[in-house]
Amino acid sequence: MIIDKGREIILSNYRSIIFDFDGVIVDSNKIKSVAIENAMKELLPSHLTSNFVNYFTGNNGVPRKIKIEKYFSKMEAVIVLDRYEKELSRTLINASLIPGAKEFISNLKSSYINTNLFILSGGELSEILEILDKHKMKELFERVCAAPYRKLENLQRMELKFPALFFGDSKVDYLAAKEAGLDFVFVYGATDWEDWRSIVKSPPAVA
Repeated sequence: MIIDKGREIILSNYRSIIFDFDGVIVDSNKIKSVAIENAMKELLPSHLTSNFVNYFTGNNGVPRKIKIEKYFSKMEAVIVLDRYEKELSRTLINASLIPGAKEFISNLKSSYINTNLFILSGGELSEILEILDKHKMKELFERVCAAPYRKLENLQRMELKFPALFFGDSKVDYLAAKEAGLDFVFVYGATDWEDWRSIVKSPPAVA
């Protein structure tokens, strides 16, 4: 369900709290958008360029390899993926944390010792762990789940205790939470999901 401003969120009620990574913990959506635009240059007809970029950024949470292979041949997909990951290796580590995210999560960790905290991302595990190490946040989480599995697949693999709450910023997050029976808070401050208002009817609980 969507939790709106009319319903009080009692965090102590939850045994598992799950966070998306890009756009929820780290302000990296724009960095990834620029990286994928640079990675696919000269490999896709100009009339398909915006379609691909919109698909790629609009489906944050789906593993990048799956998204790239939808538009490119296998040989081209290898090139695009390699270019994309090389650019991210230079730029992603410099992404800032979403303001207040570390403090909020640290407070959850210290205040609710019976609640497990997780990261659920479509990104690469090595990239996520590098950023968590930089910001001294790795110890805050019980587990980090990432590519190559889709989010719903990872949710089914995670040993969640219920009730569970998911903080996400994409349509993929919303649909995965809905399918898995999780309460969901939509974090819209850095989202790439342009038409979220057409689906997320209630006012988000977290900006």
